Amino acid sequence: MTDPRDPDAALSHDDQLLTASLHGRACYHVNHHTPHDEAVADLRTLATVTPKPRRGHPTPRPVLRVDLLSIVAGHHIGAHRADPVKGWIGPPAARLLVDAGGTDRALGEQAAAIVCARLQRPQH
Repeated sequence: MTDPRDPDAALSHDDQLLTASLHGRACYHVNHHTPHDEAVADLRTLATVTPKPRRGHPTPRPVLRVDLLSIVAGHHIGAHRADPVKGWIGPPAARLLVDAGGTDRALGEQAAAIVCARLQRPQH
């Protein structure tokens, strides 16, 4: 059963794939000590998408997906809050994602709370 407050529940398949890519790329940059500006530019490029054109309308402009950057930053922070040892990569990865444009704090905090609650549930 999905939580109606869960920002992940409303994501399309394409958004889920982009979210997974943002997770992986942020972790890659932290693990490989990529220079901050280079990592942020890479994440911005990844999170910038061009909507599908509609017949009879002008070509749409590329859009920075601030919502997805914020959700992924929230996932990293939530994992860190649930277990700071296992989620050690959370704060530096979230910092990269926020610097790349993930500035919707409410959405990020909502995602962080849900991930933290999920990870604190007993597994058995």
